[in-house]
Formats: sequence, structure tokens, C-alpha cells
Amino acid sequence: MDTNTKNTFVERRKQKRYLSRDNSYAVLCLPGNTIGKIIDMSSSGLAFQYFSVNDKLMDSHSLDIITMEKGLCLEHVPYELIDDFIIPYEHNPFDQLIMRRHCVKFNSLTNDHVTKIQSFLKEHGKSESNVDLNVV
Repeated sequence: MDTNTKNTFVERRKQKRYLSRDNSYAVLCLPGNTIGKIIDMSSSGLAFQYFSVNDKLMDSHSLDIITMEKGLCLEHVPYELIDDFIIPYEHNPFDQLIMRRHCVKFNSLTNDHVTKIQSFLKEHGKSESNVDLNVV
């Protein structure tokens, strides 16, 4: 393969990622109004997967993080969108639904947000060396 056409991956993450070890969800605040299961998270951002009906996402500028055990953990965490893409899968049981991955970078965090994110990672994160290195 020609070196000019070879795809190279550049790691952009500065923080260690933790896989979600339980049922933790990200909820985009209005007008986004979308909920999805957190895939992985660091102190600087997170990625979650969600179903899209019309292949569009109404963006938001903040999100909430919730868990099934404790309910709401973090409220109105400001972020910027890094990427949003379709997750390919072979057997789609729902023709009109599309699974997508939403990747965000936290920004303008308060000290309270930082403390709660670190606590959340300790309680709900699972370290894994082979985490999917997509974005953030």
C-alpha cells in the first residue's frame, strides 16, 4: 500500500477512558431531548449510543448523566459535539431505527461538575486497555 493512501490513526484523547460498568445514560437537555447508554467516559468527555428514528439529532449544549441505581448523578454538564455517526450492524430488527454514536467533549465545567465526574468514574467506570479509540 502506498504511504500516501495509508490510513493512520492519531490518538486525540488526553484522558484515560473508562467503560460504563452498569446502566448509565446520557440525556441531552432540551431541545435535544435524546437519551442513550453511555459506552465510555473520561474526565474530559463521553460517548453514548442511541436510536435515531429520522437519522437526525437535535443538538443541545448540555447533558445530564443518570444511572439506574441512583437516578440523576450530574445535571446540565456543558459540552461540545465532537462526532455523531451511524454504528453499523448486520442484523437490524428495526428497519426505521438507526443506531448512532454521539461523542462529546466537556467544556466550561464548574468545580462541582469536575468533582462529580471524578466520583462517577470511580463508582461506575471500568478500566479497559483496549477501549475503542474513536474520538475525544
